[in-house]
Amino acid sequence: MKRHTNLGFARLITLFLPLLLLSVAEPLHARQATLVPDVFIVALGLEDNRATETLLEAALYFSGTTAERTASTRELMLGAMERARALRESEPDEYSRGEAIVALMHGGFLKRYGEYDTTLDAAMLEGRYNCVSSAVLFMLLAREAGLDTRGEATKDHAFCTVYLSDGKIVDVETTNPHGWDPGSKKAFQDSFGKTTGFSYVPPANYAARSELQEGELVILIAHNRSTILERQAKWSMALTLTVDVYAFWPSAKTLELLVDRINNYVADLARREAWVEALQIVEKAESLHGSHPKLEKLLATAGMAILGGILREGDSDRSLAAIREAEGKGWLGATDRNEMLTLVFTKKAEIARKSGGWLAAWQMLAESASVYPGIAALGKVAELSRVNWTYEVHNKFAGLYNAKKFAAALAVLDDALSILPAEKLFLEDRKAAMAALKQ
Repeated sequence: MKRHTNLGFARLITLFLPLLLLSVAEPLHARQATLVPDVFIVALGLEDNRATETLLEAALYFSGTTAERTASTRELMLGAMERARALRESEPDEYSRGEAIVALMHGGFLKRYGEYDTTLDAAMLEGRYNCVSSAVLFMLLAREAGLDTRGEATKDHAFCTVYLSDGKIVDVETTNPHGWDPGSKKAFQDSFGKTTGFSYVPPANYAARSELQEGELVILIAHNRSTILERQAKWSMALTLTVDVYAFWPSAKTLELLVDRINNYVADLARREAWVEALQIVEKAESLHGSHPKLEKLLATAGMAILGGILREGDSDRSLAAIREAEGKGWLGATDRNEMLTLVFTKKAEIARKSGGWLAAWQMLAESASVYPGIAALGKVAELSRVNWTYEVHNKFAGLYNAKKFAAALAVLDDALSILPAEKLFLEDRKAAMAALKQ
């Protein structure tokens, strides 16, 4: 009697499932970023965040320096602001007063431009500045001098604009000592006060410029710092800094910045496969700030990665619960859900087969297929298990038949036919057994 070869579960799984499941691992070191802002910046945001004193304190805070440097910078700033206030009387003409503020900045403090010198303490204590720190400095001083001053930004530059009482609008390129009304002629004088000529100061590329409110200009200090931190792979520090930005100046723009930082932080966690931590921080962000499309996408990514890890662990009950949870939260589409359920039940059937043979595997899969009739792959795996069981019975029958134990062989078939009375293979084998007994 010829034997049949069973198709094992490993082959069944590869036939019907892609098995592209992500693993999950806990982080080796705690890197949990906080989404709770510093109490100082929260209190500062509750004050008049357009007042010059408040803006100064925010600029000092976002500069992120030591308490000693902060105190020294504040002292210098208060002195400079007092000198700026004095210009209201000494320079009654607003145009001249604005030019005097630029001279005060570059003559008294700003010495050397540096692309990354974005903090107020670096500008005041060492004279190292960039467009952001110099624009913030000008705004604070110009406001004290009684000038209607606003920030301006392009894609990669910041500067200021002053609205004069006569209706004239003056741009201020704060990085340049000749930056008042750039593009106009500037007189050069020798040490005896004699005019020796003029220089032409071209304006920066101000295409696609957008006006910034006072606080928006100040928080550019933090934005620049967070960008630098991310370049150094300090994702947690960058995120925490942006949390403080949003607490001080809540707006659609700063919320978008915060969400982007969360996205970058989670991306770093993903590279480390710290999916549990990633899910926790995104859930916390949603609880604090509400639903956001980017946060929803991050939740789904982290949730599916964790689900993949659970499936790989092989605990059927836990896997089924995780699949139902993912489906309920909208992370799992019908196709993926069906594939995962087929995987779980196939692994569960393999366990049943090892203890009870292909009959136990088929019965478990048949029951599962009846619960999920829409999963075609599950039905196919159940059918293949049924076929394997029939081969298993046939092979047992064949062994007894070949040993001329016809009565025992017939008993095996009768037991099988009580479960599957219409199985063609069993009926043919029984016919052979009956013929052998008659002989």
